[in-house]
Amino acid sequence: MGRNKPQKSGKSPSQGQQSAQQPQPLKEADALHQQASRRKGAQALGPYETATAAYRHAVSTSQASGDSQQHLESFFGLADCLQGWAATMDAACQALPDAQLTAAAESSCRTSMASLLAEAVLALHLVIAGGEGELKADACVNLGNASCAWAEVLDPGPEALRLLSQAKQAYQQAASLDPEDASIWSNLGDALVSIGEQLCEAGQVEEGQGCYKEALQAYEHSCSLSDSQQGDDLPGLLHNWGVGLHSFASHTQDAAQALSLWSQATMRLQSAASLDVGDVSPLNAMGDVHCGRAERLLATQPSEAARAFQLALTDGYRRALRVHGQDVNALLGIGEVYLQLGRLAASGADVASAQASFATAISGYEKALEIPQKIGKLQDRCDARYNAACALALGGRPVDAKQLLQQLLAAGLINAVDLKADADLQGLS
Repeated sequence: MGRNKPQKSGKSPSQGQQSAQQPQPLKEADALHQQASRRKGAQALGPYETATAAYRHAVSTSQASGDSQQHLESFFGLADCLQGWAATMDAACQALPDAQLTAAAESSCRTSMASLLAEAVLALHLVIAGGEGELKADACVNLGNASCAWAEVLDPGPEALRLLSQAKQAYQQAASLDPEDASIWSNLGDALVSIGEQLCEAGQVEEGQGCYKEALQAYEHSCSLSDSQQGDDLPGLLHNWGVGLHSFASHTQDAAQALSLWSQATMRLQSAASLDVGDVSPLNAMGDVHCGRAERLLATQPSEAARAFQLALTDGYRRALRVHGQDVNALLGIGEVYLQLGRLAASGADVASAQASFATAISGYEKALEIPQKIGKLQDRCDARYNAACALALGGRPVDAKQLLQQLLAAGLINAVDLKADADLQGLS
């Protein structure tokens, strides 16, 4: 299962940042931004475009008047609005129905988001260069957030790593200006985890693991500063800390280290779940942790792997469904676990258990696929349909499996060569 992290919250202009006599163009832009932020999905795109134009006008008028403070505040507001517009554009794209969410549509969205975030990054660099105090510290935080968001739009590679490194430096600068802000250290941890992932997957394992270790130190320091009574998001921090530990475990070949990291991840996620009983994110993440451990054990300790898969259900995905009965990540998690349990049972010649597991997997996938907009990105929808097809093929429903695979083939999302190589699909003609 993929990582499921809450979106970072940026810094908005505070009363202390704004001049006592805020000029009309900036006031109007702020009001339009607030209106846009109160709307959801595609309905917010037009208002964000209008608010962005208003901020650009405020930038121009403050430059013409020679008011340097208002000029910086206008740039700060512009960057904040651009980041909100990009995030809304992403959410609107992921919510498109299947017929509209094509590779071309998603590529166009990513290109537009990158353009908005590039403008935001440039504006924040200008604020940091000319600003002081709280305005400068907040601009550093938002620069880190914008850089991370831009990196996520790109494919993994040198440019994405450059942006993540820029985010790391921005958070470090923010921490030097406001060392008691727990959220800055948590954001730094998130950026370091992303860097660690990319480095490990690019074969730079030693450097990547160094970043993971730095990330864990940042999370620990953030936790030491956190105070829920002061508004700090301790459940969110513990969730991201647990997800970071899971990512580290998944990228180390040292079995003992991986098991230790997964154990720590479980503890952090249990704590997050106990602090916010209405949030399914730590529960789904706990399911992911147990699945990760189970997959590591499959080849050498299948019985232990089966027990870990059961924990993914009892401690993770089923608990999430008790909180939210239609949570798509939990439904997909249940599908994945039962698909694996079915394969395990089949390998031991336990046909009845295998077929029961495949039937439960199919049910989970089918329920999730009834609401594809909740699954999100095109690749995630493709993965869900492909895994569902595997469960259908193994569960004795070859016609339905072929129908799903034909849809994916027609859309160019999979190829026939890969299908022939997949052992789950060998029974299909």
